Amino acid sequence: MDGHREVDMKNGLRAVLAVAVCGVACAGSALGATRIVSVYVESFAELQKQAALGAGAFQAPMLAALPMMMTGGLPGAAQMDNSKPVAMHLLALDGGETGMVIEVAPSAAPEAYLKALAGGEAEGALPEPKDGIYTLGKHMAAKVAGGRLYIVTHAKKQAALLGTDLTAYSELPTLPGVLRVSVEPQAVVPYLKKATASIPVQVNAPDAEKQRRAVERALGFYSGMLEQLKALHLGLNIQNEGVFVRSRLIPRAGSDLAALMLSGKPVSTKQQAFLKKDSLFSYASGGSTVPKTLENALIEMYTELVASSPMYTGGATNDWAAVLKQSIALWGVPQALAVSRPVPDGALHVQGCWQMDDPVGYLESQFAMMKEPFFVTMMKQSGIKFPGPTKRTVDDMKVYDWKMEFDEQAMEKTVRAAFPPDLPAEKADAAVAAHQQTFRTLKVLLGDGYTYATSGKDLILAMGGEAVLADAVKRAKASAGASAEADRIEALLSPSADPHSIGSIALARIIALSLAARPETADIAKGIPDSEGIVFAGWPFKGETLSAMLIPTSEIKAITAAAMAGQAAARKRNAPARPPVPDNF
Repeated sequence: MDGHREVDMKNGLRAVLAVAVCGVACAGSALGATRIVSVYVESFAELQKQAALGAGAFQAPMLAALPMMMTGGLPGAAQMDNSKPVAMHLLALDGGETGMVIEVAPSAAPEAYLKALAGGEAEGALPEPKDGIYTLGKHMAAKVAGGRLYIVTHAKKQAALLGTDLTAYSELPTLPGVLRVSVEPQAVVPYLKKATASIPVQVNAPDAEKQRRAVERALGFYSGMLEQLKALHLGLNIQNEGVFVRSRLIPRAGSDLAALMLSGKPVSTKQQAFLKKDSLFSYASGGSTVPKTLENALIEMYTELVASSPMYTGGATNDWAAVLKQSIALWGVPQALAVSRPVPDGALHVQGCWQMDDPVGYLESQFAMMKEPFFVTMMKQSGIKFPGPTKRTVDDMKVYDWKMEFDEQAMEKTVRAAFPPDLPAEKADAAVAAHQQTFRTLKVLLGDGYTYATSGKDLILAMGGEAVLADAVKRAKASAGASAEADRIEALLSPSADPHSIGSIALARIIALSLAARPETADIAKGIPDSEGIVFAGWPFKGETLSAMLIPTSEIKAITAAAMAGQAAARKRNAPARPPVPDNF
């Protein structure tokens, strides 16, 4: 496919996403008012308390002003009871309109609040309500229900918004958090479907229709997954330790998603052994069973997306389906993965373990796939080749060593083939240079290659040399004993049941490494302090999935330092040149 068609398709994808986002913000439901999302504040008093705590702990003084900024945007805030919840509900209406309803608790009689909104004196008369709705000026309306006050501003269909049974949305989601969010996933589905119908097609591009169908299937898949979700609740708390984020994911009974969640198994000590505090990323999962219908839908979706890509050619639909089927086979099995970088400018160290019935058979089928012409062609176009594997035996294990060779010229050829023919040479060269920088960084990170080892029902992965492999094997063969890192994470997050997934990600450290890889940002990376890393866990509860995450104070400080250093560097780059100061000044 020529460059014009790729650019057109990229623009088309952007347009699809824009339609989807705009649909959420601009379209309504044919069934009347539908809640899209609600944001709750437990109370402004508690928000003020936590914001002040965070301002000191995170060294972010502006955080203390957050409650004041929020109340400044609320009509009649002086009449609000700061000890009770506040909510903002985004609703979709018939006719393609949305509106925001603000929900507050009056500090005294609701009438006093209404009079303040109307701009009159406390003893002044209120306008007569119509169907329980008070019109308070040209752009505002309100109603009282259950001792709460519901306010609408700057909406054309005020009566429709306030005519909704808003009390059904008033209850705080049952999870901790000074800030809580409730999302109605199914409310987004009509907008994705609208986006699907708006996918642009360039009539003179032979492959455009193929790509349109691939995007259409992808949007259809995600629409279907959203329809299987009953609700998503999030809660956020600020503490001395950092920011805690907790969630409840509630599937629809009888759905594939519900079956997937119910099939989850607790993380064993074998997987926990791969969790490391000093890793860039570590993760462990007890495994689950992917429903066949969901597996088939995933394969069909990704097959069409990959096969329609203009970057790589030579693969048929059934080729990509076979590759994806192998990948999905690893999703549901008990697994663990840890990634670290002991030397700042060296290669990554990777360790992983998957438990399956026949790891040797899995590897042999994977190796056979990698010899297929379409796969060889694809990798050649990417600039990465695998001249292996070499096989050996270590103790009772079969070991497969894969070496990687990097061909920068092949990568450049593929990149240039995707450019529009009329792209100016200087822009093309700049784009190639950026790809080259990424490619060279990738070469350093991946090192010489990787190794698979099989022991019983364990498939073990190692990158970084023999010592890394030996340590991975040792961890996989540990039959008992708690993981100190898993114990640390559980102590921080306090799950109410055995976690089905658990891990950490050192986001600030990853940012520092990415900045250090480029000469123009290397100095910024040096100024980013080390941090503890984000930790997370998920576990089942009555057919739901609960999860918790802690963004430690040290991580927040490190990310803040990186952002501030980046902003300072940008200002310096963009600052106008100043004339030199005379010597005799």
